[in-house]
Amino acid sequence: LPALKVGRLCVDDEFRGRGLGTLMLRFTVQIAKEINQSKAGCRFITVDAKKNSDPALDSIKFYQKLPFKIMGEDTTAKITFMYLDLKLV
Repeated sequence: LPALKVGRLCVDDEFRGRGLGTLMLRFTVQIAKEINQSKAGCRFITVDAKKNSDPALDSIKFYQKLPFKIMGEDTTAKITFMYLDLKLV
């Protein structure tokens, strides 16, 4: 299915909690919607959420608030693969 892959998104620890990650993802959603309207089809945005041993630093909850869904995991690499359906945002 047509998707835009973000991979991993990161905000420096010094700037955490200021909304920068949310701003970057909202910008990404906007770009994907523009691609849909003018150039090519793009139905999903996918990310690789890194699992952290400290739950406060785990990015899965961050993505779920935006509202990405889990589609799979790589337990060896401690990565959760997630997607956002652009038709729902």
